[in-house]
Amino acid sequence: ITMRSDRYVVPVKADHKGAVPGLVHDISASGMTLFVEPMAAVKANNELRELAAKERLEIERILAELSADCAEHQEDIAASFELLVRLDLIFAKAKLSYKLDCQEATTEGNGIVLRRARHPLLDQATAVHAEVRLYENIVDEEAGVYNEDGSVNLNPDSLKVCKNAYIEPQLAKARVFDSFQFVRNGFFVADCKDFTEDHPVFNRIVSLKSSFKLPKEGING
Repeated sequence: ITMRSDRYVVPVKADHKGAVPGLVHDISASGMTLFVEPMAAVKANNELRELAAKERLEIERILAELSADCAEHQEDIAASFELLVRLDLIFAKAKLSYKLDCQEATTEGNGIVLRRARHPLLDQATAVHAEVRLYENIVDEEAGVYNEDGSVNLNPDSLKVCKNAYIEPQLAKARVFDSFQFVRNGFFVADCKDFTEDHPVFNRIVSLKSSFKLPKEGING
């Protein structure tokens, strides 16, 4: 006995289809087998279909009733859901911190100091040591292009060198002038002079925060 179209049927060889009076619901791919619902089972199958339909209606009624009950406590449910989301985030952070062997950040004044910090997606087991050079505008745009005496206001922090950076291992195989975007820092290229696979060196060519524009009159006024 098997089922076809949610009704119990009996597989019957095509040569003997007359031996089992009933309704044919399906035929096998080879055409050698018919799936027949015996006439004696038609009434029972109909009753099962009716009971299944009543069951669906009862389920819908119960769900509607429960939904109405929940609507009366909508604010409490929403508050509980928000609390569970926050707790889930806290435990997720704790679990990730434990997995990555993280340390608590220290604060100085109004800022947070991150020492030897790394991106959480960077695997510390395979990370490669690298040198990263952070180039900024040679002119101090915040203080103004010119000093009071008319000289160009040069930026003393136009270059910062980070010798203790860590990168993904495949970046150590980069070719000269290959460009990459480092998350939250800008676009970098492999240095054409100092880059080696054993000592990768990357130069920042575009900062994500740069808003510098040359004055219309130019540097020479």
